[in-house]
Amino acid sequence: MKATHALLAFNRGLVSRLSLARIDLKRMALSAAVQLNWIPRVLGSMMLRPGLGFLSAIRNDAKPKHIPFVFGASDTALIELTDGMMRVRIDDVVVTRPAVTPTFNRWNGAAFVASVDTGSTFVDATDVGYWRDNDESGGTSAWATGGYLSLLGNDSASAIRDRSVAVLQPNVEHSIEIIVNRGIVVLRVGTTEGTDDLLTDRSLRAGRHSISVTPTGSAFFIRLSNSRDTIALVDSVALGQGGVAMEIVTPWAEADLKYVRTAQSSDVIFVACKGQAQKRIERQGATSPRSWSLVDYAPEDGPFREINTGPVRLKVSNLFGDITITAERPYFKATNVGSLFSLDSVGQLVAANVNADNEFTDPIRVTGVGESRQFLATMVGGPWVSSTVFLQSSPGEPGDWTNVNAYLVDATVAINDGLDNQIMYYRIGIPTGSHNPGDAIDVSLIYSGGSITGIARVTGYTSETVVSAAVLRDFGKYDQYTRDWREGDWSPRRGYPSAVEMDGGRLWWAGKGYEWGSVSDALDSFDDEIVSDDGPIRRTLGKGPIDNVNWLLASNNLMFGMESGVQVARTSSFDEPLTQAKFSLKGISNRGTAAIQAVLMDTSIAYVGNDDQRVFEIAFDGVNYAPPLDMTALIPEIGAPGFAGMAVQNSPDRRVHMWRTDGTVAISIFDKVENVTCWVEVETDGVVEDIVVLPRDPNGGPEDRVYYSVARTIGGVTKRYLERWAEETEAMGAADTRLADSFVTTTTPGLVMTGLSHLEGKDVIVWQDGVCPVDADNEPKTYAVTGGAITLDTAIVAFACAGLPYTALYQSAKGAVRDAQQMMLNQRQKVDMMGVVLADAHPLSLKYGQDFDNMDNLPMIEEGAPVDLDAVWLAYDYDAFSVSGTWTTDARVCLKAGPGRPCTVLGLSIGEQGNAR
Repeated sequence: MKATHALLAFNRGLVSRLSLARIDLKRMALSAAVQLNWIPRVLGSMMLRPGLGFLSAIRNDAKPKHIPFVFGASDTALIELTDGMMRVRIDDVVVTRPAVTPTFNRWNGAAFVASVDTGSTFVDATDVGYWRDNDESGGTSAWATGGYLSLLGNDSASAIRDRSVAVLQPNVEHSIEIIVNRGIVVLRVGTTEGTDDLLTDRSLRAGRHSISVTPTGSAFFIRLSNSRDTIALVDSVALGQGGVAMEIVTPWAEADLKYVRTAQSSDVIFVACKGQAQKRIERQGATSPRSWSLVDYAPEDGPFREINTGPVRLKVSNLFGDITITAERPYFKATNVGSLFSLDSVGQLVAANVNADNEFTDPIRVTGVGESRQFLATMVGGPWVSSTVFLQSSPGEPGDWTNVNAYLVDATVAINDGLDNQIMYYRIGIPTGSHNPGDAIDVSLIYSGGSITGIARVTGYTSETVVSAAVLRDFGKYDQYTRDWREGDWSPRRGYPSAVEMDGGRLWWAGKGYEWGSVSDALDSFDDEIVSDDGPIRRTLGKGPIDNVNWLLASNNLMFGMESGVQVARTSSFDEPLTQAKFSLKGISNRGTAAIQAVLMDTSIAYVGNDDQRVFEIAFDGVNYAPPLDMTALIPEIGAPGFAGMAVQNSPDRRVHMWRTDGTVAISIFDKVENVTCWVEVETDGVVEDIVVLPRDPNGGPEDRVYYSVARTIGGVTKRYLERWAEETEAMGAADTRLADSFVTTTTPGLVMTGLSHLEGKDVIVWQDGVCPVDADNEPKTYAVTGGAITLDTAIVAFACAGLPYTALYQSAKGAVRDAQQMMLNQRQKVDMMGVVLADAHPLSLKYGQDFDNMDNLPMIEEGAPVDLDAVWLAYDYDAFSVSGTWTTDARVCLKAGPGRPCTVLGLSIGEQGNAR
């Protein structure tokens, strides 16, 4: 019995060895038992995968995690995280400061004089003295215990310190490395003292900053300032000496990297990590693409736990500034440092020291009737010459201020507006045009009714009953205990969220059994006094194991991936935004999730199950979410020994790259319209430990940029490299062809090719000026890398690519060579003929056979003439050829492509013989 069958598509991918007997299923004939280093297209063809181009080594050869930064289609970067360190790549190059030798000048009390300092660590007051004191009246800068520059304003006047830097290499990039320990410091850089022509004011949060400036002359000036009435502490300021990569210290150890989750808004990447405080990775604006920071994410108005219901009462030592919080009985722990505390006063007291135009107290809120509306206004000057203090009112809500009374001398005045049953706000201060320079007046309003909510952040632990704190929102009373207080949700004591996402104009955090949504369009605010639809959202996550949220993902709705399953946040209608009043969590799957970030695929998501091996798709049909579809149903073992991460490539086809714990890669080619879910495998001479994708560069090729982090053994030592997939157009046999791994390219003519030190001692193959050099057996010739170079047989003319070889293997499933209507299982057959239809193929690129141990090259004579062994066929469609097959109950078709020579398979015809033994 003879039969001929055709394989016209290779996009069905791998199937489980436990399903190979299902020859009754039509798709089995198009599936594969082995499909390694082939990349199928949704259209049906498969090509020898493009190579991996070497970019650079990972810092200290440490295991990395990469975070994509995408500000715009042509404005991207890669964030590299390793054990305790962060670097940035722009245009595939690590940000490296030029070699420069700036030094600080010292202030000697009269002028800046030359010194040899390259850093200022504020060990003692002398170091602070090297910075010129330019404090405004009311601002104070000084040395602080612990080795800090302390900057304290008064909400209008600023504390200011300036220092000059001597420049030896003008018009070359310099860097300023700043560590802020606490508060927010404003940085300004200019060519003269106090100017901002080199860098406009940048608010530097607590954290580490690497700021790029390009001085144009022989000096530039750094200004540090703070106008807030809480102390900001600067730990150090250093001048980068250049010639090295920009590096920023992080809190994440190697073991933490798998738990890092991110969400980006404009120039900020918000970072959550299981067990760690949230952070912000900041680029200092699109105009400063080489300035980066890693700082605390520290909202100043929440979120807060439920109001205190226990016996503990708290009080604060002052209304504003740096204070202490005292507990009536033991409550505090050392792990409260960093906690927010909110206290509600009994009655209202607001105060301020006004020493300039347009300075006022916070407002008080007056309600009620009769005597219940009376409050006191106090003015005490020191000095007070000719300024005028005004009491102002605003009906209903603060904002529409009108002068009520004017005061010219010290006074304490009782006021009753007589506006029964009306809500009025009052404040006291000096409006524009009413201040006399030099006057400084203490003003206050005291009202026995109502309440003011103040907020402070704990900055130090003294005992179980006393902590120090910085006031973020002025309190309404001090030295008076209150039972109405709340503690912040996030701190070392209470834990931190484990996931983050942007959705609907809010920043969402989740973990520790809760979810939090920021104020709409205010990503650092959780002010629960906003009760409109824009207000923050705080909810519990419901039943089951909910402590760890493995991921958040904004799809059609906000989705929560938890150990117990997947939930979705919804309102009553699909297109309605989430608000405080319209928010509910609905379970859509009880298949738990792994600690691997899910990915978005149009209206679907893909996530790894809690066994670390199965992948599920959840799709939205416009009304409902379908039950999870097992994307690995046909090959459940594809995830063994366990997936470690996933990343999505959207162009030229949608491919979900998933690396496994053993360093190999499984790729799912996915297209819902064409009903394609195809799994293939990728291997290289090394271990893949991370994958990240950036969108296509509008100025580059048509494909997304795919990056693999690979650990390779070089000279017996593990070296880790970041490598980028070549594009498909660079793997089709043109003069510029890149079909090797960890490859480098050159356009420098000559016999010696350099730039290969990362592959020292390895054997590499070469594509040179449109030709693959071969050995005596017509196999790609290998060249040993010595001294970071190879010597070729012939000189390079225009282009060469050299890298590690790899091959592609394909083995059909059982059904590919049998007709289920004519033949049954356990019947012998053999493959005796085969024909292929190819594109962009080298004559020696493909081997064929019934098994991988017995393979032949394609015919060397076509239509009576020898083939050109240096040619690349644009198309190949010749007569079928014989196959050295043997009789077996399991005849297969095997193909092998590479190394180093292009091949795309469009179709395959199989001639087989069978008998009913």
